[in-house]
Amino acid sequence: MSAEETPNILILMVDSAKAAKLSCYGYDKPTTPNIDNCAKTGVRFESAITEAPWTLPSHLSLFSGLYPSEHGRSKGFDMANLGLSREIITLSELLSKKGYATGGFSSNPWVGRLTHLHDRHDLYIEEDMTTSSGSQIISAPGHLRAFKKMKLYSKANYASVMWGMPMPFRVSHEKLSDYLLKSFMKWVPTDGKKFYSFINLMNCHNPYYPPKDKIKKFLNKEKMLSPTQYNKQFILNSRGEVPLDNRLKENIHAYYDASLNNMDEQIGRVFSFLKEKNLYDNTLIFIFADHGKTLTEHDRKKFPLHYITDTNLHIPMIARHPKLFKPGIEKKHVQLLNVNQTILDAVGIENPNITRKGTSLQEIINSDMQNYAYSEVAIPYSGVVDKGQDYVRSIKKGSFKYVKSKNRGTMLFNLADDPTEEKDFSSTYPEMVEELSMELDEITSSFEWKDGKKHTEKSKLDDAIKKVKFDF
Repeated sequence: MSAEETPNILILMVDSAKAAKLSCYGYDKPTTPNIDNCAKTGVRFESAITEAPWTLPSHLSLFSGLYPSEHGRSKGFDMANLGLSREIITLSELLSKKGYATGGFSSNPWVGRLTHLHDRHDLYIEEDMTTSSGSQIISAPGHLRAFKKMKLYSKANYASVMWGMPMPFRVSHEKLSDYLLKSFMKWVPTDGKKFYSFINLMNCHNPYYPPKDKIKKFLNKEKMLSPTQYNKQFILNSRGEVPLDNRLKENIHAYYDASLNNMDEQIGRVFSFLKEKNLYDNTLIFIFADHGKTLTEHDRKKFPLHYITDTNLHIPMIARHPKLFKPGIEKKHVQLLNVNQTILDAVGIENPNITRKGTSLQEIINSDMQNYAYSEVAIPYSGVVDKGQDYVRSIKKGSFKYVKSKNRGTMLFNLADDPTEEKDFSSTYPEMVEELSMELDEITSSFEWKDGKKHTEKSKLDDAIKKVKFDF
């Protein structure tokens, strides 16, 4: 493409979205009509697999084109330094050098100042309403009561996440998403300058507070738990402290569906805006998740841990641009690293972070070869108490997934016959074990797990938590 033809780029990261919950992926409830319409004129990838089952490493893989073990941020709270190395150049920095305006809008605290991403954009707005312009922090409009309240919620949420505490207070992802999307629409250049924007939306991430009219679309009123009741029960159930009865199960799915549906409505307004400004067809649009979500599918304490199952690794992914993608459905495995390479190829940039050849989504679409998908997770990746570490890697080919744990050996799953990944097929398919084991070794031979140091400075965080007034 010539400089005039290079597209604008918009990444809509639908944090924690399950592919199985999107209507265009076959879900029998109308959760995502706007995303569905985008998918009809783009490519829907049926087997998109994230490189890691949680926010920090998956986002950094997208931005850098590196696997988690390569960029070194595969763990979370026990690392003294969470920030991405300044030696690693991100998409936004590369595109800025090409003359793009770069804007980031993130409702997830893992994606911002905490991980050294805010100052790699011309403009960056975070979940606590802090706005950055390059390295300069611009104070948020705190004189507005709504912003003050959302800042309080954000601090409480951050503290609770850092210490693994329940979150029975309200954090309004819906209001925050609405604010970030409106901020994006105000920021989009109107002078013809190309733009790159990354937007993280947390509607599908707990705690869940979708509008009541959305919940009623998916659950009868008499069965509905109040938002406070529901979010407490959801957390306690995920910890194994309360049983999963039918009413709670119905509420779990209804609240999730309602949150996804509300986010889809917000995304629809962005699409309408782009069309109104004649930007829709010259914007390379990506919609995908950083990871999936365990709702009621797995025993969280059973091995293989739910993190490494497709419940968390399989993500929705849609790409749309009239000149770059023909509408259709792609069944081969794709990953976030492929998105990174697709963007760089569209603009004519090489990735300085890698020595291997990256593969774009178009190359996968046009290839007849069956490809592999690699994922990894360091366990535990969250929480203060470390009850024993494990490192788990997986590689997927077709319906087969080979899982290798540092402490618990290996397993082979065949999702065609066992979609919930409960049975080990190693003895049934020894040749597949051999093939995938060799491929896994080849992928990982160039890097090792990069462990961070233990975070021992608890007193500072303790002081910060004491200042937070939790809103119950």
